[in-house]
Amino acid sequence: MINHTIKILDEVISLIKGKDNSESFNPKAMGKFEFEFFLCLEIVRYELYFSEKVSDEVAIYLNYVFVFPVFEYYYRDYNDIYDKCMALFNELMDYNPKLKKDELDGMSADNKNRIDFFKNTIQRMLGNQ
Repeated sequence: MINHTIKILDEVISLIKGKDNSESFNPKAMGKFEFEFFLCLEIVRYELYFSEKVSDEVAIYLNYVFVFPVFEYYYRDYNDIYDKCMALFNELMDYNPKLKKDELDGMSADNKNRIDFFKNTIQRMLGNQ
């Protein structure tokens, strides 16, 4: 099951990297979002490989990123990417019961919240080696 999820994750990354950014309504903002999104997907990959689950902290970020920015940047202009992202999100729900049942706290779009998420998550990951 993890290998299938990782395959979808890799397909999402490949589709995003291969798209034509000229269709974007805001390429600069999309670039910033995609940097964060790729970083998050690598964190997910790490968690799946090493713990076979998605932590609550990462699930909270996933819930935010798939509901708002993925929709905002891909739904209208990149339907194939949006559909693949939603397939990945549905797969990832199987690795965190709270995410599947929508029992997690929300995350605001505030930069500080996202920065704190990445800082704390990476520190936690590096400390677990």
